[in-house]
Amino acid sequence: MRNAEVQTSPFDQPEWRDIQALIFDMDDTLYTSPELKRAYRQAACTLIAEVKGIDRLETEDLYHRTRTLLAARCGYPPSNTLILHELGIAWEAWRDQTIRTIDPGSFLRQDPELMTTLSVLSRRYRLGLLTNNHRVHTDRILEILGVGPFFQAILTVSETGKTKPDPTLCSTMACLLDVLPEKCLAIGDEEGIDLIPARATGMKTYHVRHVSDVHRLREWFTN
Repeated sequence: MRNAEVQTSPFDQPEWRDIQALIFDMDDTLYTSPELKRAYRQAACTLIAEVKGIDRLETEDLYHRTRTLLAARCGYPPSNTLILHELGIAWEAWRDQTIRTIDPGSFLRQDPELMTTLSVLSRRYRLGLLTNNHRVHTDRILEILGVGPFFQAILTVSETGKTKPDPTLCSTMACLLDVLPEKCLAIGDEEGIDLIPARATGMKTYHVRHVSDVHRLREWFTN
């Protein structure tokens, strides 16, 4: 499969012609918000400080050391959920912390272009969403962006207690969409978290470096 930078449509290639479902990551794929990402990081540090009983400077140091160690071990930037798990903090506590302290509506707004893109793609493909975010914020973010109704299946950490890169999540999503994994295209911004586990299940993959790469899928499909 050719890389996303190639301008000719990969939908014209034999390996893409039998695709029946598109499975999207959410954060940094469907939207980009450095401010929201910073708010999540600050919320994670606040939770670490509360659980460990340490001050802010110690917390920042522990957070960054843990993030660096996990990145070296795993080969990809770890999510806040994985960092907190490494520190013995359950995802449920992280969910409650983000619900209590972060309103995605303060950082995001409706995205008409994304709505158009997913509307066009949904006319031919089944759309799924696979995210490490929890269900409350996932539903809220999709509502704000205006794209929730386009997804036939949504899978978050709230339903499974698992996070990517667990490859069983890709298989579960394929089952929810009633499509064989080899007929799915996984779309995400992180090679290690989104794409490598998808390929391990037989899915084709598409690397997103900016939300404009998602819109390129629409352009390829309609041209």
